[in-house]
Amino acid sequence: MTRAMQWLVDQENDQGGLLVGQDRYQLQLIIGDTKGTPEGAAAAAKKLVNVDKVNFVVGGIMGYTGLAIIAITEPAGVLFGTEADVADLIHPDHSYTFRNTPSVEQIATLAAWNQKHWPGVERVAIIYEHDEDGERMIPYLEKYHSTTLDLVAVEYAELDQEDYRPVLSRVIKENPDALDVGINPPAQMALLMKQARELGFQGPLWTVFPLSPSTIVEVAGKEAAEGVCGWTAPSEGPYAPEMSKEIRAWYIDKFGQWDDAALAGDCCLAAFLQAIEAAGTTDTAEVIKVLESGMAFDTYFGKAPFDLESFYGIPHQSVKPLAILEIHNGEARFIDNIPAQEQLELFDSLGWEAEWLK
Repeated sequence: MTRAMQWLVDQENDQGGLLVGQDRYQLQLIIGDTKGTPEGAAAAAKKLVNVDKVNFVVGGIMGYTGLAIIAITEPAGVLFGTEADVADLIHPDHSYTFRNTPSVEQIATLAAWNQKHWPGVERVAIIYEHDEDGERMIPYLEKYHSTTLDLVAVEYAELDQEDYRPVLSRVIKENPDALDVGINPPAQMALLMKQARELGFQGPLWTVFPLSPSTIVEVAGKEAAEGVCGWTAPSEGPYAPEMSKEIRAWYIDKFGQWDDAALAGDCCLAAFLQAIEAAGTTDTAEVIKVLESGMAFDTYFGKAPFDLESFYGIPHQSVKPLAILEIHNGEARFIDNIPAQEQLELFDSLGWEAEWLK
C-alpha cells in the first residue's frame, strides 16, 4: 500500500513538485504505524495531526482503525481518505472523510454481473464474514439476489476459521447453483473455496470482494480455482490505466517481481493531490468542494468520481471502474470492465438508502 503511495509522491516531486496555485511544493510522505489496533491508530493519527501538523491523512484499512482515526481527524478538520470498510463510515456527520474502497455499489454491480455471466443460476446461497460490517452489508446482498433468484441459505463464518466444512455442509444441503462468498482476507476466501470443492460443490463461486488470483490458486489449488471471477485493480491488459501500468513497471524494476496487493493502496491520495491542484490551494474547505464536484479523478482503477450521495447522504464514496478477472488454468485473465457511470446508473435505479440514515 505505502509503496504505491510513495510512487505517487515521487512522480509529483520528479516533475518539480505539486502545483498549488502558481507555486510548486515538494511532497513528503509521513508514515504512521496503526499497529493494527484502534489504540495504535488513534496514537498515530494524534501525532500526524498534532505534531506533524498535516492537513491530509490516508490509510486505515481495517474498520476499527478507520473509526479510531476519524475520531481524531474530524474534530481537527483534517481530510481523511480511507480504505476502511465499516458500512457507516461514510456519513453526513463525517464531512472530512472520503472512502476509496468499493462498498454497497460494488455489491449491486457485482451481483448483477454474476447473474448475467451465469444465466443458468436460479438458486444461490450466501456465506459472509461474521463481523459488524458483514452483518450490516449482507442485507443488501440478500436484497439484490432475492429480487431475481431463489435465495436458499444465508450463513456467517468467522474470519479466522480453519474448517469451513460445517457451514458449507449446511449450505450445500440446500442445493444452491452458486455460492456467493464474502470472506476476507484472500487466504481465508481461498480456503473456503477449496473446502467447498472438496465437499463436492461444482457450481460457480462468486465474490463481491477483491480477488487475489495468486493467493486463490496457491491455497485452493489450480482445479478448485478454475472459473472463479472477481475484481481487482488491473496493472496490465486492456483495462489497465496508464497509472497502473507505470506503477507495475516501477515496482518490478525496484522490487524484482510484481505483487497482486501492490495496487490495494489508497486511491484517495491520487484524488487528493489532483483536487489540491484543481482547487489551487491546500485549504481543506476548497479541496472538499472539488472532491464533491463530480470530477472524475485518475486512479489505479481508472477514472473515478466521489458520489453515492443518494445512499450515504454525502458524496464521499469513490465509484471506480471494476475490472473483472477470471482464473483459468491457474492464471488470471481480464474479461470485462464495468465503468463508474454504469455502476451509478444501476445503483440509482435500485432506490436503496442506508439503513443507519433512516
